[in-house]
Amino acid sequence: MSFSLYFFLHLFSFFLSISRPLVLHLLFSLYFFVHLFSVFLSIYRLLFLYLLFSLYIFLYLFSLFLLFLASHFSISFSLSISFSISFLFFS
Repeated sequence: MSFSLYFFLHLFSFFLSISRPLVLHLLFSLYFFVHLFSVFLSIYRLLFLYLLFSLYIFLYLFSLFLLFLASHFSISFSLSISFSISFLFFS
């Protein structure tokens, strides 16, 4: 009984001595993975902010374009009405 316990403890200590570098390797790999994931998130966040800013700029330019079209059509509509009224009065 004592021999089997001693043998088990010896095997367990041997397993711990072998698995310690493995555990350290796994911990380092986990740390490295978390570090890469945080770098990826920071890049993704910058990309997301860039896309949001680009979308904001696009919407701003599109609203300016719509404002230009509305003012252009309102000016052309008012000119056409004034020409038609003047044509009615002077014909």
